[in-house]
Amino acid sequence: MVLPSQTARPNTFAGSRFTLARRRPRRGGKLLGVALLGVLAALLWWMWPKSSGGGPGDGAELQPAGTSPLSPRMTLADGGNKPSLDPIPDRTGRASLDSASATEKTPEAKPAIPASDQAPVNDPATSGTAKPIPPAPVESTPSSAPQPAIEQTSAVQALIDSAAETLARNRPVDARDMLNRALHDPRASEGERRQARVQLGKIADTITFSPLVVPGDAVCATYEIQSGDRLVSIVNEQGLKVDWRLLQRVNQMSDPGRLRVGQKIKIVRGPFHAVVDKSAFRLDLYANVADSDGNRLFIKSFDVGLGEYGSTPEGSWRVRPASKLMDPRWVNPRTGEQFEASDPKNPIGERWIGLEGTDPQTQTLSGYGLHGTIEPESIGKEMSMGCIRLLAPDIELMYEVLVEGDSTVRIVP
Repeated sequence: MVLPSQTARPNTFAGSRFTLARRRPRRGGKLLGVALLGVLAALLWWMWPKSSGGGPGDGAELQPAGTSPLSPRMTLADGGNKPSLDPIPDRTGRASLDSASATEKTPEAKPAIPASDQAPVNDPATSGTAKPIPPAPVESTPSSAPQPAIEQTSAVQALIDSAAETLARNRPVDARDMLNRALHDPRASEGERRQARVQLGKIADTITFSPLVVPGDAVCATYEIQSGDRLVSIVNEQGLKVDWRLLQRVNQMSDPGRLRVGQKIKIVRGPFHAVVDKSAFRLDLYANVADSDGNRLFIKSFDVGLGEYGSTPEGSWRVRPASKLMDPRWVNPRTGEQFEASDPKNPIGERWIGLEGTDPQTQTLSGYGLHGTIEPESIGKEMSMGCIRLLAPDIELMYEVLVEGDSTVRIVP
């Protein structure tokens, strides 16, 4: 009997050897893979870039800017330098992509701009486009050149103000000349003319209608009484062209017959002339002299009343010879009612100055004149029959300064 141990066995050894022979190569492949991974790991470790100086893997130092045309160095806007982020070449001279991928990529910056030419910078969170910074506002300076109207008004007002300063320095004749020029200046406003008239009237009260005689005054002068002089004879001999009562007024004489030889009195030279402004209900009195600009010298203004319904005729007139009357008798031309001299109800008051026309539109008219009134409330109104009314003190002065045959009266709208 053949024991199992003596029974011929299949060629398991051979098969087994075959099997081993086939498996052994697989085991060797695994080992080879492991070895390759190890080598690759060592190679990667060798080539891994370092953050600081020497050691394995430093292959080459970081290149300064400009060493490679493909890797320009990035420069900060403030002029500082930043290391290049270009791939580091390995020992073979090839750039390591792993190194580039292992490091966070930083966008390339633009070259720095010098501080003097620094471009405006916008916040990248709000805008991707640079907006220019607006220039600083330039402080504007207002023009010093005045407007023509303002310059004209200021020039006249400056002359009026200068006259006031001159008057304060006790130079009334010079101040009067300045004010008269301002009054006649075509650039003057109505308000400025009103100022000039008021001031001129005050000066006239001081140096024309008072005993004061100011050197250089062409209207007034000083006269020394001679033997046999009377006021009326002085007026005639000196050719003063005023009523002798004006001398009594300005010298404040209570008795004009009491003159002393050697006595010095003030005389006033005429004739004087009047302009009646109907729209303003005003009479302007002028002397027969001119200022430094050649304008007729204004003396003073007076309020007047005029003819009802605009009936006071406009035009040129002259004081009619032998027409001036004191305390006149008057007959109402409309009703025929008569008023005797010294009648307190006489509508024309205490003075009458007859007028005669001197131009084509007035030469045919008669019966017009200047007179007083017993109705003071009519001044500034149209209530007369065509004549020119003045208050009692004003018509008395007109009687003394306007002379027959020489003084003129012009009536304007």
